[in-house]
Amino acid sequence: MRSQSSAPASSFMFDDDSTVHESLGLQASSDQYQAWEAEMEERMADNATGKLVVLEVGCGTRVPSVREECRDVLQDTAQGIWNANKEKAAAIQPRPRCTHIRINLYESALEEPASTCKYANLMEHIAIAG
Repeated sequence: MRSQSSAPASSFMFDDDSTVHESLGLQASSDQYQAWEAEMEERMADNATGKLVVLEVGCGTRVPSVREECRDVLQDTAQGIWNANKEKAAAIQPRPRCTHIRINLYESALEEPASTCKYANLMEHIAIAG
């Protein structure tokens, strides 16, 4: 069945600014996600036994925004844990509390955090390929 609407379809491109985001009604979703992410990172820093697993399925490298967001969430969370527990973390070798699992048949390689990151030992990486 054919649409009778004369309005063009809406689309959101990579470098569109926030006005496009707002016109498509996506700003509320983005704000909600950012609030959830901040709360989760705070809870992880406050909870000594909490664990975070980021499961990334089928995200390739052509549009890297999802991969970058997963990496940023893991690094921000691990850094928050490190900052909240500096004294204890310096005295002991902390176990990984943030796990990144990437499932991708063709592009499963995971970037390791920079060796200069103090919190790198809080992160664990698992890649699953086809």
